[in-house]
Amino acid sequence: MENNNIELLYQSSNEPNSLLKESIIHSKKNEHRYSENETLFVNECHKSNDEILKLIYQYYYHGGYSGLLFNMIKDTFIHLFIIIFSLFLMTMIDWENILKCKNCNISDYLHTNPYEHNIFFNVFSTSFGIFYFTKWIFDVFYDIRKYYKVQSVRHVFHDKLKIRDNLLRDMKWNDILNDLIDLHNTKKYKLFDHDDQISSYEINSCISRYDNYLIAMINNELLPHTIGCSNVNYILPEVIDFYLRIIDWSYLNNCRLNYTFINNDHKVKIVSKIIGFKYIFFVPFKILYYIFSFIFLHAEDLNSKRNDTDISKYEWSLYSKWKFRDYNEMEHLFDRRIFISYKYANMYIQQRNTPISNAVNNIFLYISKGLLSFIIIISFLNDELLLELNIFHKNLLWYLAMLTFIITTTKKIIIDPKTLIYSSEKIIKNLAVYIHYFPDKWKHNCHRRFVRREFSNLYLSKFYICFYDIINILFLPYIFLVKIPNQIPIILQFIRNNSEYVPNIGNVCQLSHFENKSTVIDRNDKMSQSIINHEINFPGYN
Repeated sequence: MENNNIELLYQSSNEPNSLLKESIIHSKKNEHRYSENETLFVNECHKSNDEILKLIYQYYYHGGYSGLLFNMIKDTFIHLFIIIFSLFLMTMIDWENILKCKNCNISDYLHTNPYEHNIFFNVFSTSFGIFYFTKWIFDVFYDIRKYYKVQSVRHVFHDKLKIRDNLLRDMKWNDILNDLIDLHNTKKYKLFDHDDQISSYEINSCISRYDNYLIAMINNELLPHTIGCSNVNYILPEVIDFYLRIIDWSYLNNCRLNYTFINNDHKVKIVSKIIGFKYIFFVPFKILYYIFSFIFLHAEDLNSKRNDTDISKYEWSLYSKWKFRDYNEMEHLFDRRIFISYKYANMYIQQRNTPISNAVNNIFLYISKGLLSFIIIISFLNDELLLELNIFHKNLLWYLAMLTFIITTTKKIIIDPKTLIYSSEKIIKNLAVYIHYFPDKWKHNCHRRFVRREFSNLYLSKFYICFYDIINILFLPYIFLVKIPNQIPIILQFIRNNSEYVPNIGNVCQLSHFENKSTVIDRNDKMSQSIINHEINFPGYN
């Protein structure tokens, strides 16, 4: 069954060598282009319709009212804890003396006045607190506004669809769609401001309207995000949010393109540069906040003896996830196939024979185990020596922790030759069924070094993700002051040349409009993959 899916999804395409030989994918004039001054059609879609549909989907995605509400509460309290505990660690603990203490009481090393430090540190810590408390307050107000909107969606599920939250958790999105479609088509509850019949495709297309543009641009490699000499395309959530905001600004309230905005990129460049100047001052705070949150989340893993600790795992980068996502694909369906893909992705990264590295790591492992056995023997004879016996001014307990960490880390990077029993090509083909990505140059070359290098740029360890996050946060002023302003004309031109008006829906990305499957050529044949995926998950669509 899987082999059939592979052949179906990844058959060779006859696409041209250069997808960008025309101006930003499609340079021909769009037959369905309208200006913002034209009279509205009778059958219109509005941004408010999209917003309601997105809230309905989020309500389903989080498992109902309580799930959505407590998810917001969880995020709010986690952010508040990071802010308060970070300030406590920075201002209230006397780190200089606590590292020297022996048999000390923690209360003796707490500052009674958080402003006992030098002026520079006091200004920095105060600014850090003001910045993140202000941001937290705005987030709370945003969640409160969202809470009142969710109330209306709750009414739709409970009173219109007659679906309680305890039933919602076991239902498929397709079932919810069928009920919503029946409500609209029977005129019991209108999802759009028209009376025409609707389908699941129209609802999903409205929900993912902006996402489809971003998926198309990343899929066609119009938004490279490399820093310096690195070949890794890495993108931060802040940048993704700004791109989606640009796409939102490109639309009028009637879901038609705002050509006045699209033809004038000067304003967007100014907004990007203002954000860039803001980050010049706030980047140190963001880096510190990120480091604290990373430590709070993974500190337990650093001293764990388990081989499956969270920090030792690999995951797809945010850029690669947007590259793998299909047009009009719902988030929960995408999450499901990406979750399954980790099995084959982990299997592939282990299929490399590194005898020299294994030999060196085994030497370190054997020496570390020998030293650890010496400490264990001493602890059996006299456990007080763990604290009292010092080697190079460090007691044996310190060496016990360090050797445990070294042994655990070394075990994770040693590749057992006995596990090299799978074909790399077969693994990647099975993986491609779930990530929907299998470039032609990878075929019959999955064992080659250049494929492994490209794969490792998409599938990163948590340590590399932490490193790239910090580097990209550090370069946020450059990204918003230089990189994004240079890409704004490309984004707006892409939106202008690749938008199509669809009755009852409004303007959508032409590459994501399934009716164009015979006329539109898309990189990696993503449209064909998206259509197949949509038909599998929504069999009622025709």
